[in-house]
Amino acid sequence: RLEKCGYENVFGALAGTAASYFCNMSCSGPFDEHAALTLHLNSYALVAGFSLGSTVNMIRSICPWALLASQEAPNRRMQTKNGWIRVHNIEGSQQQLVRQLFQEAYLTLSFKHQPIKRMVKNALKTDLSVDARSSQATFCYIGNRYSLSGGFFLVAEEENREETDGKSVVGCLGVRLSRSHRNGEPHTYEINRFVVDSERRGRGIGSALLEVAQARLSTMIGSYRMLARTPTIMHSANQFYRRNGFNLVHQENVGQIQMNTYALRMHTQ
Repeated sequence: RLEKCGYENVFGALAGTAASYFCNMSCSGPFDEHAALTLHLNSYALVAGFSLGSTVNMIRSICPWALLASQEAPNRRMQTKNGWIRVHNIEGSQQQLVRQLFQEAYLTLSFKHQPIKRMVKNALKTDLSVDARSSQATFCYIGNRYSLSGGFFLVAEEENREETDGKSVVGCLGVRLSRSHRNGEPHTYEINRFVVDSERRGRGIGSALLEVAQARLSTMIGSYRMLARTPTIMHSANQFYRRNGFNLVHQENVGQIQMNTYALRMHTQ
């Protein structure tokens, strides 16, 4: 409707995402008042429209989340140990493939650990959910959901896949805004739903996804901080973060599972 009224640039975000740019929305616990407020705010969305004559500074001052969320991730072709892959924003036709990849990545752990099984089930019902009844088959629910959260969702496609097992999506990584820039601290982004096909681990696909995500954030906002949470029992994931410069900053127990939180601060000259 805004576009029909002459506003060429239209941006939207969840109210909780928008609010995090102006005040501290971090939660000390899953059931404190901040968590309740965030949940309530994320029941609403903010939409703003700008004419073609609007400057970047004007848009950034009114909608600081807009410029990152609206940027298309470059379609990057990267070489890994076993060939070439393409890393780009998720497309509507790839959503079921991502859901399947995510389920398969945790299949063994889900049988052994109930907290992992609940985490997978919750992900498929929330940020990885897709409305199968919708007539808009190409609409990207997952990508739009991450965009509204001030981030993006990337997938990795393996080239010449007809020569292997025909799989299209072999890795994925989501990025969400966790806390905005304030008091001299940089923007903080969380890594979510970061998985690689079990038969293709160790080939550099995860490193390629992380590299593209970091490059995009550096280009758009400069200095920032990344957070990643992973169970201690996922040894390869913990080793991956340490190998890529992340530091262990927090540990907590979720049921019988210990969760590790890693952080990495990136500075752009």
